[in-house]
Amino acid sequence: MKKLTTNLLLTIFFFGTLTTSIIAQNETAGTYYLFAKVDDVLIDFKKVETTSDRKVLTGYSDRAPFPKDLLDTVREKTNQLISKKLGVEANMLYVQDKKGRDRVTQGMSIFPGMPLMNFKPAMRADDRKYYVKIYMDISPRSTFKSDLNKNRSKQKPKVDIRVTIKDRYGKKYFKNREVLKDFDALQSETRVTNRVKITNSEVLSPEEIVEMYVLGLEAVLFEK
Repeated sequence: MKKLTTNLLLTIFFFGTLTTSIIAQNETAGTYYLFAKVDDVLIDFKKVETTSDRKVLTGYSDRAPFPKDLLDTVREKTNQLISKKLGVEANMLYVQDKKGRDRVTQGMSIFPGMPLMNFKPAMRADDRKYYVKIYMDISPRSTFKSDLNKNRSKQKPKVDIRVTIKDRYGKKYFKNREVLKDFDALQSETRVTNRVKITNSEVLSPEEIVEMYVLGLEAVLFEK
């Protein structure tokens, strides 16, 4: 009888712990979509193009690599701000494809390895209280001054960030968009010699891009 009672208590404890874990998971927020892009002119510090009759034949550009620790910072700051906004624990929601690979950003996104999924598949894959979608675009506003065989320009970055949050039933809980423009101008200079066009530019560093993302996310979540 004593052994039976002990086994019963262990069973109750196990299922109670499992239920608590499921409930806790259900009360969290998951970011299922985080896509950020930055215009090439703001991150390519050198660009070389071979031209012919005003057409680009070949070319290449150089830019700084994005450090892994800064990508971790993007995840951490995103989770912190979403948690502050919603009052629940928040984390990245990764969904795997049929081959068992996480569906993540790559290629065009400045933040590779972030979740990239549509709402309905994310909802089917993982039950959360809230589902978060974040999109950011950093683009230039340009002014030009030209002279013979030489082109100077100033690029003023602009941050356009949008956040949509839905509940587990697909109902829109929060949606907002903010545009930030108060950033210093970046200068570039272009020279053309023997049909080779070379542009050297001041650019945004990876650290500055993350800082702009955090500023934008704070603004879109909390500014009225």
